[in-house]
Amino acid sequence: MGIMQRIGQALGFSSDIRSPWAEDGILEEVTAAALYGDVSMIPVSASRALRLAVLAKGRRQLVGPLARLPLVAFDSSGARHKNQPNIIVQPDPSVPRSNTIGWIATELYLYPCAYTLVTERNSYGFPHRLTPVPHGDAETDDKGQLIAVKGKPVNPADTLRFDGLDGGLLAEASDTIRRALVLNRVAALAEENPVPAVELHNEGTTITDEQIDKLIERYRAARRKHGVAYTSKEVKLQVHGTQPENLLIDGRKRIDLELARHANLPAWAADIPLEGASLTYQNRHSKNQELIDQFLSSYTTVIEERLSMDDVTPHGTTVKFQFDELTKPDMKTRFDTYALGKQHGFVTNQQIADWEGWETAAPETPTQQKEQQQ
Repeated sequence: MGIMQRIGQALGFSSDIRSPWAEDGILEEVTAAALYGDVSMIPVSASRALRLAVLAKGRRQLVGPLARLPLVAFDSSGARHKNQPNIIVQPDPSVPRSNTIGWIATELYLYPCAYTLVTERNSYGFPHRLTPVPHGDAETDDKGQLIAVKGKPVNPADTLRFDGLDGGLLAEASDTIRRALVLNRVAALAEENPVPAVELHNEGTTITDEQIDKLIERYRAARRKHGVAYTSKEVKLQVHGTQPENLLIDGRKRIDLELARHANLPAWAADIPLEGASLTYQNRHSKNQELIDQFLSSYTTVIEERLSMDDVTPHGTTVKFQFDELTKPDMKTRFDTYALGKQHGFVTNQQIADWEGWETAAPETPTQQKEQQQ
């Protein structure tokens, strides 16, 4: 049984609840008129948007790091809670915590908010378990409050909504997504004919329209099947202009860059080459710190602050992502820093053990103990 089936059974539904990046009910095909006429006719859905490589890359750059970062609850004094709330440790018993966080982040990436349903509360009445509700399955009132999931009514008091900082890519970048879909389709059509701007110039006797059509169709069929075609001495093959697929490259790069800007994703993180730009990062720490500051923080802040509210965790609790996994310098840099701190007497072995996650610290030498007392 799949993950989504288990979630559906947990909520009492007979059919699957779709993932956040599944098709959201729009089944129309892109027509020729939409491709080459009014671009606004092209429907924008989650699955279509995530077929665009740059947006798929952006989602992976979002959910990949967040999935492996721990969430930790602190009390009002800044100390870790001895017993961490289950809602941040294992919110849904049927799937790994990383999946739940990834689903919520994906919803915020695409939509204005992410809906979840509280399925269990602890003895104090705080949410103990929750499961995500993809937008395609959510039914809301005029205030955006979740009232039903796939037609099954739910108690609004048992819903937990994460509100994003903007309208989500499907709304904010809809025009750009449509243009990208058109460019992808046009590029695919261009690639079907390796030499698209071709003239079969007849230098012999005049032929009928029917013979012309047969000649062109035979030439096209031969190119599709073999990549080679034959012409007689009366027919001269002439190629005009530059191949369209080459002309489309720059346009697709510009569209990718626009989509990355909509997502606030650094160009390097989306594998978009920029002329005249060069990466100057000297280490992984600097690179990840930029990703956090420019991209991830828009989503981590929303998740952290919602989980820190009084209807989710006890008053005074603050929930934070721990970014050490991404921002920790390499071992040589860390231990050079520790050595400098110990040399000047403001770092102890116990502090080093805590920072490195060791269970016990190395004993201080008598000289170090004396320096610390001074």
